[in-house]
Amino acid sequence: MPQPKKLIQVAMPVKEISAESVRDKSIRHGHISTLHLWWARRPLPVCRAVVFASLVPDPLDENCPQAFRDAVQNLLGPGKDGDPYKPYRDIPYTAAYDPMDDNLRNRLLMFIGKFSDV
Repeated sequence: MPQPKKLIQVAMPVKEISAESVRDKSIRHGHISTLHLWWARRPLPVCRAVVFASLVPDPLDENCPQAFRDAVQNLLGPGKDGDPYKPYRDIPYTAAYDPMDDNLRNRLLMFIGKFSDV
């Protein structure tokens, strides 16, 4: 069986990760990064996104295991309380309007881009 493509080979939510980086940089109270402010900040949201996307397969790839697709659907599928992983119509913290289709790949990209609600 051929190997499925990794998510990083297909797409990365650059605009969403950028918005998360802006939000992450503005946190000043109770966050581990405020323990000591280094002279050069490391882009933690970008690092998390690249590592995660290089490990998981693309759910829309024909060679992706059905068990993984089912897991993504169960964990990130439409939820009851506000559906946090629904793809953006427009991207917060930017003037970008770039609507995304609501499919498993884009829900997984939203999981990467919208890493936390804090």
